[in-house]
Amino acid sequence: MKNTDNHDNFDVIVIGAGVSGLIAANVLAKRGFKTALVEKNDHVGGCCVNIKRGEFTFDAGVHFINSAGKEGPLDKILSEFMNFEDIRFIPLKEFVHWIDLKNDIDFVIPMEFNEYVDELTKFFPDEETGIRDFFIEYEKVVRLLLDMMTVEKPSQQISFLLKKIKTTMKFLKTTKSSVKQIHEGYINNEVTKETLSYLVTSLAMFPEDFTALVYLLMEMTIRFAGTYYIKGGGGFLTKKLGDAFLKNKGHLFLNTEAISFEIEEKYIKALKIRDINGESILNAKEYIIACDANRFATKLCPKDSLPEKYKNKILSKKPSNSSITLFLGLDIELKDYGFNEYEIWIYGRHPNTRENVEKCVSERDFSNMPLEIISIYSNIDKTCCPPGKSVLSITYPSHYEAWSEYLESNGDRLEDYKKEKERLTNFFIDILSKSLKIDDLKEHIEVVEFVTPLTIIQTTYNLGGSHLGWETKVESYMKNRINLKTPFKNGRLAGQWVFPGGGITSVTMSGYVAARNTIRVLEK
Repeated sequence: MKNTDNHDNFDVIVIGAGVSGLIAANVLAKRGFKTALVEKNDHVGGCCVNIKRGEFTFDAGVHFINSAGKEGPLDKILSEFMNFEDIRFIPLKEFVHWIDLKNDIDFVIPMEFNEYVDELTKFFPDEETGIRDFFIEYEKVVRLLLDMMTVEKPSQQISFLLKKIKTTMKFLKTTKSSVKQIHEGYINNEVTKETLSYLVTSLAMFPEDFTALVYLLMEMTIRFAGTYYIKGGGGFLTKKLGDAFLKNKGHLFLNTEAISFEIEEKYIKALKIRDINGESILNAKEYIIACDANRFATKLCPKDSLPEKYKNKILSKKPSNSSITLFLGLDIELKDYGFNEYEIWIYGRHPNTRENVEKCVSERDFSNMPLEIISIYSNIDKTCCPPGKSVLSITYPSHYEAWSEYLESNGDRLEDYKKEKERLTNFFIDILSKSLKIDDLKEHIEVVEFVTPLTIIQTTYNLGGSHLGWETKVESYMKNRINLKTPFKNGRLAGQWVFPGGGITSVTMSGYVAARNTIRVLEK
């Protein structure tokens, strides 16, 4: 690819073909703007991709997705540029099978909001009033936030908030609160608090510092907006989004690295790219940066082009956790063994303390992890394997630093990396065998895939292999939070690194709002 008349002077260039970039690019292309989508990989999707191994398909990015029902926000957004019916969202009737070994609690959690609250009060009858009051009050807060996110202009947002001043005041207090703090005054029993917290804050997130706002968004949208799995996996969704972009006459540049911007005063004048043909230049009126915000600040922006204060907002933040996941393709149908649920979360086998979790993650010794997240994809989506077979996974939190010793200076993986993956593979198979009480599980394995933070970084180029953008601690979540606006008048950010951060639903809305704001500028 060279800089020709056909491939320059775009209306908009979108950098990064993850979910937020795909959404933004599609909205723009459908409205008739000449849009380029630049992606370093040979495929679209970011972390939302499938891994194909023989007859088995592993979903590397999706456990479930919120708000994907008919007339929901995803329906409204996707229907702007494609046929929503082309993607089947399978509604989940149950959230997870929660097994708390420490507190002797075992129940399948309903998805429907009122059923969920009713089920909680059966287990904690002494806390019924507090549980019901908590969900009534905070449902209003989340609905306010979701409605506010669809309002584009800051002046309109302020007007919207003032109309619901009582809920707005509670919302503002929530932005400064932890999960532990918002339960105070409603819930007294520590086991009840613990259950409410860890049913959502699963990947090494602790109630005393995990921001209440993200917790509530996760908890409430699961309940009242519907939770779904994408038939065919996350990779099917992003492939469809890529196909829609091409159908809408978008220009897709795969295997193309965004190297750096050319900046003139407060405007991005051009983007330098590199592909198999070498380096060249793309030009546009507007730019949407839907990639890692750290990369934006340190690689794309030339030295001294960003205000120091703004740059420090980005560089001072830490990424959220990454993860390790073992995927297994089995020659048995797990329903024949009595497993009909989609997800099983086993909690309390070991102490749930920060010190214990950090030790497990840092030393890659997961024998004392307090929570096992087990997913049986084939129980919800039969397209992932042949009839009579199953796809199973187990996930634990991790981070890049725990795996960086297996990288050479040029980024290649050392031979010991493969040995470590084999060691942990055998360890997790043993864990699954004991947890599921299938003694001969190992004999039924046809395919194995082990994903680490290094795998995730290679696929997404996200700092640390982060799943939710920046870490979601109270002191860092809202304070100096990065929003879509950048110091450049024709540049906007989108994706998990900007408000509200993380999750497919959130990044979809982020990409949509970035596109809408860009359209407003282009139509002036």
